[in-house]
Amino acid sequence: MLDRYLAAFESGALDPEDLAGRLAQLKARSRQLRARRDELALELTSLTGPPTPATLRQVADHIDEIIGAGSHKQRKALIEGLVAQIKITGPGRIVPVFRIPQQQADLPTEHEVRAMTNLVGLMDQHPNSPASLLADGPQVAIRPVRAHRPDG
Repeated sequence: MLDRYLAAFESGALDPEDLAGRLAQLKARSRQLRARRDELALELTSLTGPPTPATLRQVADHIDEIIGAGSHKQRKALIEGLVAQIKITGPGRIVPVFRIPQQQADLPTEHEVRAMTNLVGLMDQHPNSPASLLADGPQVAIRPVRAHRPDG
């Protein structure tokens, strides 16, 4: 696709002024998104304590909404954000392992020790993700997916 734009530019079919306007729009949108990301990051660092029951209900409702009416991409993003791994426990049986984000304030410093609980798994060690705990979900029965063959 990039080759088509470059060829159109080189042949004179693409006006450089049109590109300049679109580029300015994209740069402005990029600045807005970076500013919003920074605002949200600041909000996250200022949070104290666990979320309220009302907040948890809102999150659960939003998850239900995405699962029920979201697009394929939205459901995929939700699963990638919440599920750290899937354990296959037998034929047609899986156990999802959920990622539970932890606030930085809840984590021990180098001079503190945090008591471990047997209710959650090991710390998520992904270097680019916020610290989180892992928790096994309930075992789930799955059905085999049958390939759909279009009539031909």
